[in-house]
Amino acid sequence: MNATTAMQLKTVFKNRPWLAAGLVGAVALAVRIFALLSFQKSLYADFLLFDEQVYHTWAVRMASGEFGTLSVPDFAPLPAYIMAAVYTLFAPDPFYIRLLNMALGTGTCMMIVLVGRRMGGARVGLFSGMVAALYAPLVFFSVVLHKTALSVFLFSAFVYACLVLMDAVSEEKQKPLRHTWAWAILTGVIMALLINVRSNAVVMMPVALACAAWACFRDRVPVRTWPAVLAGFVLGFAVAVLPFVVRDYKMTGAFAVTPAGGFNLYIANNPDNPFPYYRPVRFATSNATQQAIGFVIEASRRQGEKLSPREASAYWTGEVKRFAMENPAAFARKIGVKVLAAFNRYESADNHHLGFLKDYISFLRWPLLSIGLVLPLGMAGLVMLGFTDRKKALAALVCLAYGATMVIFFSNVRIRLPVMVVLIPFAVLGLGWLVSALRQGSFKTAGAYIAAATFFFVLAFVPVPGDKDFTAYLNVHASNLASKDRQAEALVFWERSAALCQPYSAFANLALAGYYADHGDFEKAAVYIDKVPDTSLAAAQKYEALGDLLLRQGRVDEAIDAYKKSLDINYGQRQLRMKLFRLYWDIDRGLADREYAVFEYVSSFYGAMQ
Repeated sequence: MNATTAMQLKTVFKNRPWLAAGLVGAVALAVRIFALLSFQKSLYADFLLFDEQVYHTWAVRMASGEFGTLSVPDFAPLPAYIMAAVYTLFAPDPFYIRLLNMALGTGTCMMIVLVGRRMGGARVGLFSGMVAALYAPLVFFSVVLHKTALSVFLFSAFVYACLVLMDAVSEEKQKPLRHTWAWAILTGVIMALLINVRSNAVVMMPVALACAAWACFRDRVPVRTWPAVLAGFVLGFAVAVLPFVVRDYKMTGAFAVTPAGGFNLYIANNPDNPFPYYRPVRFATSNATQQAIGFVIEASRRQGEKLSPREASAYWTGEVKRFAMENPAAFARKIGVKVLAAFNRYESADNHHLGFLKDYISFLRWPLLSIGLVLPLGMAGLVMLGFTDRKKALAALVCLAYGATMVIFFSNVRIRLPVMVVLIPFAVLGLGWLVSALRQGSFKTAGAYIAAATFFFVLAFVPVPGDKDFTAYLNVHASNLASKDRQAEALVFWERSAALCQPYSAFANLALAGYYADHGDFEKAAVYIDKVPDTSLAAAQKYEALGDLLLRQGRVDEAIDAYKKSLDINYGQRQLRMKLFRLYWDIDRGLADREYAVFEYVSSFYGAMQ
């Protein structure tokens, strides 16, 4: 390619942004089609994990006519509504949602082209889009059932709308007010949709409005623009969020803009959890559809009165505040470790783990880009260039505001992925800036960038508690194999998990105990149950399993004692209370009546999804 041709291509891409976006979209779509075909051949194609199963079940039931009657506390509703619409139009097959997510993932790469273009020009936009097209987590979450593809797409659309709105404010003297008004409305609509997919993104709203106000002030735009921007944003936000507010009011009797966050806040800052990553609590099941209900039941038990989900959320938020006030040093250490986790190359996962799955899903072995390369380069670019002009500053502030929520809550792969919408363009900007500095002989400038990049690369490799714990993924893989009647292979993975003696090893021990109990080897089952410590995440399940084992041996009184110990840990176990009621019925009708009354009280917390 000669210089003239290269210049012509540069001019074409500069003047026609959608051409660059289309090129990136074609590459991204091709990669994702091959990735989807690879995924469909894997063990995980027909095995829905945790949140996937929740949303699938929710959507299937709405598509079958139960719309408006269902609620899953602490789960954002928009993904379920979209999935239900797809299932209604086609069929309740997860493959259709994977196709939708593939389209959303491709759209995200195209939006990153436009974001990069606004931040640094046509070349930055094109290269940013290509990086996004080949970024492994973006590819993976484009072919699974999670809401992540939707949340990242809306995140990218919001960042782009904010950048366009800032330009519209600055150009107010040359363009009609309706141009600014329209973009303000659209920005509000996108924010309302985004927080009903990823509620912690609400922190970006004041940042975007503050940047727009700053642009009005700096450019001395007509006074009429100020209220137009605010009113347009509020109007768009209000119209888009109203259906969710009405739905939430019908479900809970309270007005709220976002799902309650107190449960996740407590999980993230639980003083009993030494890790910066998600770990379930002892008093609530780890079952995704029932975990939030467990939090409501436990809060009600502690308060001595029945609480609503919103009231229970406030209670657990208060518990975190109390922990921070009473143990400031411990709380500060926990926050410090979570800061390290936010910058670490380890991609913690509460569902699919890309590093673990590469042995079972072939496309994850492709030479795709990873967090360990893109995150440090992106952060170096943000530090060096993030505040050199207003648009980069807006992108940087949005990224940092959202990043702060990862420190408050978690920084697992699904939650961290949206910040890459901004960090990818900053990585491209930073590398371009480095090349330019070297060409100009500005070695001091180049050295500053290299120092910043080195710092973040080192930070990415600092060990973090829990970053070597793969027991949860071993357990999931074992369950997947067991669901396909490959029991012998499943046992191997449960044994591997149990041998590692990590927090999730307890669940592997219980799975092994259940297997041997079902095969009549009660002695071996008891050995595995005994391996689960009373301080374990699975302590409640341990005593239920022990009770079941004792009952099989005809040791009824000991089984009752074991069940009561389990309920002392997790008060809200409906099925276990029914077991206890049935045992009491043959022994003491008075105890049976009291236990049934507790069963009915606990059952009253469970909604239509159960």
